[in-house]
Amino acid sequence: MYELPQQIHKQLRPIKGGNTMTISIRKLLLLSCFILLMTASFAFADEVEEKPFYNRMVTLLENHHPDELEDWINKFEEHEAVHNDIQEMRTNLKDTVESLTGISREEVETKKIELKSAVEAEELTPEEARAEFQVFIEPYKALKEEHEVERQAHKAELELLKADLLSNKDLRIAKRQELKEAIITESDTTTIQGIIDELIALQEIHLALDYDVLSYLTAIYNSIT
Repeated sequence: MYELPQQIHKQLRPIKGGNTMTISIRKLLLLSCFILLMTASFAFADEVEEKPFYNRMVTLLENHHPDELEDWINKFEEHEAVHNDIQEMRTNLKDTVESLTGISREEVETKKIELKSAVEAEELTPEEARAEFQVFIEPYKALKEEHEVERQAHKAELELLKADLLSNKDLRIAKRQELKEAIITESDTTTIQGIIDELIALQEIHLALDYDVLSYLTAIYNSIT
């Protein structure tokens, strides 16, 4: 029986038993979702895999690991569906947060551009522009400051979670490269199958994390609507 490398076992341990996030992380996401949604894209999930990758993997599995083909295709389709659900929930949350604060992310960016132009045209000093911007985002600041103490208390846990997600992404990229090189050098079937098994294990971890993201986004949405 093929054994996965230790670095992949380390990634597997958090998902044993299902949910990977602690209660404190759940609370942190609830308290900081406004900030995350107003400042950047929700960074807990990768983009859906491109179709060329799907086609390459299907061909590789057909040629080198046919027993895993059907299950891999089902997991790929499940992954795409979860990402679609995550994107839909992000949109719902964004709309809700904008309704609560009265400020959209687009309006914030437009205001920044307007103030920058005013400074460049010497219609405002940099200090005046900064002051005007602070007044403009006051509803957002108030919402952020209301939860700042608890957000800071759980900051370290959030950083650990982000690190785990980035580690999984880096491992998947490295494993794809290793698989590519094994194919080019015409490695034996056992070696190629072992690398494919490792890659599949990492992709399953990624899928589990996606389900966690969807679960907590849904919990956040339900709590503020």
